[in-house]
Amino acid sequence: MVRHLHKEVSRCRKKEYSSKVEESEKQDKVKIYKLSESSRGLGKIEIEKNNNEYIVKNKKLERIIAMTDLENEEALDYLKYRLKKIGIADLLKKRGVKEGSTVIIGKLVFLLEE
Repeated sequence: MVRHLHKEVSRCRKKEYSSKVEESEKQDKVKIYKLSESSRGLGKIEIEKNNNEYIVKNKKLERIIAMTDLENEEALDYLKYRLKKIGIADLLKKRGVKEGSTVIIGKLVFLLEE
């Protein structure tokens, strides 16, 4: 009786372990989803062209920049990371802004480069 019970417990543990391994293997697969402009949560983006300057008007972007200390190098690096994560450069290029153009978002002025 005890041996039978031991065998059943061992079998269940092995089965449980193998299902956990299969589950972890499934989780190791990575899926990458490309977000559309609307799903990024940016909302409406307006771009005004003034000679070779492009003024971007978007409440979320302007708020992110307003909350950043533009005099602090680390804060600028983090802002650059956030803008890259949002994909603002690609978005601007899709809207017709050419590389080398001056882009103005709130108080931030930069050149659009690769």
